[in-house]
Amino acid sequence: MVRIFLENQELDINEGFTHQMTYAVDDLKNLDSKSTAYSKTIVLPGTTKNNDLLGNIFEIHNANFTVPGSTNIGYNFNATVSAKVRVEVNGIQIVKGILRLMEIIIDGSHIEYEVVIFGELGGFYSKLGGKKLEDIDFSDYTHTYNYTSISNSWLTPITFTGPMDFVGKKLIIYGIKDYSLNAGDLINITNAGTNNGTYTVVSYEYYGSKATITIFSNWASQANYLAGTITFEAKGYGYYYPLIDYGMVSIDKFDYDVTALRPAIFVKEVMHRMIVNAGYTWESNFFNSELFENLIIPNNQKNFEVLKTRIFTGLTQSFSFNGSATNVSLSNTANIINTTTSDNITYTYNGTNGYFNVNYGITFNTTKISGSSFNFFIGFKIALLRTRGITTSVQYISPTYNYYQYKSVIRPAGGYMANVDIAFLFSVSNMELQTSDQFFFVLYQDVATTLTGSSTQANTAITIDSGKPIMLPVAIGDSINLNSCIPQNILQKDLFTSIMKMFNLMVIEDKLVEKKLIIEPYVDFYQTAPSTYIDWTYKIDRNSPIRIKPMSEANARVYKMNYKEDTDFYNDNYKKKYNEGYSSFTYDNLLEFSKETSNLEIIFASTPLVNYGSNINVYKTVSTIFKKNNEAEDSTPSQIRILFRANLEMTYDYNLYTNIWNSGSTLYRSGITNFPYAGHLWLESTSADPSFDFSFGAPKEIYVQGLNTYPSDNLFNTYYSPYIAEITDKDSRLVTMKAKLTEIDIYNLDFRRLIFVDGVLYRLQKVIDYSAGELCTIELLRVINVIY
Repeated sequence: MVRIFLENQELDINEGFTHQMTYAVDDLKNLDSKSTAYSKTIVLPGTTKNNDLLGNIFEIHNANFTVPGSTNIGYNFNATVSAKVRVEVNGIQIVKGILRLMEIIIDGSHIEYEVVIFGELGGFYSKLGGKKLEDIDFSDYTHTYNYTSISNSWLTPITFTGPMDFVGKKLIIYGIKDYSLNAGDLINITNAGTNNGTYTVVSYEYYGSKATITIFSNWASQANYLAGTITFEAKGYGYYYPLIDYGMVSIDKFDYDVTALRPAIFVKEVMHRMIVNAGYTWESNFFNSELFENLIIPNNQKNFEVLKTRIFTGLTQSFSFNGSATNVSLSNTANIINTTTSDNITYTYNGTNGYFNVNYGITFNTTKISGSSFNFFIGFKIALLRTRGITTSVQYISPTYNYYQYKSVIRPAGGYMANVDIAFLFSVSNMELQTSDQFFFVLYQDVATTLTGSSTQANTAITIDSGKPIMLPVAIGDSINLNSCIPQNILQKDLFTSIMKMFNLMVIEDKLVEKKLIIEPYVDFYQTAPSTYIDWTYKIDRNSPIRIKPMSEANARVYKMNYKEDTDFYNDNYKKKYNEGYSSFTYDNLLEFSKETSNLEIIFASTPLVNYGSNINVYKTVSTIFKKNNEAEDSTPSQIRILFRANLEMTYDYNLYTNIWNSGSTLYRSGITNFPYAGHLWLESTSADPSFDFSFGAPKEIYVQGLNTYPSDNLFNTYYSPYIAEITDKDSRLVTMKAKLTEIDIYNLDFRRLIFVDGVLYRLQKVIDYSAGELCTIELLRVINVIY
């Protein structure tokens, strides 16, 4: 008996209904593909029950208000959104996933619904849809751009202080982010008043904003809602500031401008949030590996910019002031954005055209010796020098010298008035600035005002603000929201797929836990213990033909694996020399009769590493992303990148500067020995050779000096070579045969388990057109070696 449940409500099906489901894990002809279960078109009758469950969508005039996130059924049914479905045969679940309504057929009073069922992996990709990387909310990582935040990112321990319960063996922590701790991780508890110490994690769960950690034994003291502190290693979560040469960030390639340090997001963090936001969970030893936990996605902007409204902040210097126009001299202008100056008086605007608001609050201190009262008049204007053609004219943004404010001051009867503070606030709205405009600020005192010893107070601010947030260069002290720093317009599903491609990851759905993905690389995917093998010898239909195809007839001759091309100097230089991309690899299996080429490309561009001396303890090995114009460095936007990070220790300390490329450079931080490395090589220290290369194959030329050996372990050799070796072996066979599988077989279907047929071991590739009680087609790949 076959039953179909839509959002846990049973659908009516036609008498004699049969379904045909296909289950697959991989496509041997296409390295890019990952498969999921799917059905052929299923026809559901338009019964009253089905009509109700499908929101009476057959009615042409139908229009309903749906509630996103609510159960997709009944009045809330939305055909453009996936609906949860499961199919049972004799009470045993044979598939769970999503239902997609393809077409409604109305013939007189007869109504039919044509639907297709996809497994949960297909539902996951549907959930990702057109969502982009910047649609993931990273606002909880908002921080201040300064050396404290930068250097703290190089350390992995996370410290959280908040309420926690100690119940049995469980530690329940409230208000913490999901750091997805693993069994065996260590946690340290302090300041809780009880149970302080170090403990080993047995299991971890997260729901809402609450984490539950289970340890081996009951807590010594049971307590509720204690304020305590927990510290642990949050591997692969948060952000990291790598040192990357983006061009014009170093003169001697030893000291660097602070903007060479831009925030990167951990790949594991992105993948975790992507999966969780789609309503799924995951299980993966690979995601929890040291290799994966140290992968980052760096900033790829031409210039390090974030959204901000304030483009200019300058502090006035104190100056004496008597009866004449005075150009305002500014100091402490480190936060000035898109402006340059040589004298701290006249500024050149380098940003895009726009309208801005100016505010200037200033306080005067004055002494008045004679008279009972006086009016204190102060004028303020902004002078704008704008070039039209070959002439430069002066415009006054505020209305000439008549833009006055006055304060009336009265001397107390019989008193002596001295050191009087008089405050003024000037505001100018909708000031237009165009690129290359020059401007300066002018204060003017009415000559009719007779004063003695008038002077301004120091450190009063002039600010210029945009009416709406705009992308502007980052300055020390700015607030950093990662959403404006991560690569933009990258589809989440493209990033997910590229990670699958890089490491040849296999993805299957957990048959017991709803919406749980199991993700492991091909080399670790299959269960190799003989006790896990399944014998299907007696399930094969011997009356049907058995087709055996040599894999030479199913495979391509050439496999090309590429990072995406980019036009920065070193990538472009390599491409021109070798007619292939840096970090790419081409494998020719030399099969005589095969002519096809299989192409695999990921969305990430390669990032050549460069150093400028053979002593790598002195010359940092740095990922490099810039162009050159007549041998002069120029920053450039780039394709999204992926790098391995490591916090290395340098023998010789170095310095960070602001504006290092300009004559007004300022020392920001000195004596730094930590080197926040990021690159395509796995470096564990500045003195050891790399152990892994995140290239598909070793580059024909490298730009790093001082290496003794180059690693042979790379993406192809580690994650693809065993796979390619098996499918291109001369004895490799793809066998297609008919089999009669039961609903128990389908329920227990696990592509990780190897299949015995007639004493030969196979990897199950597909189960095609399964229908209860009928023959289906199975596709098996002969196992050449269980372990490579």
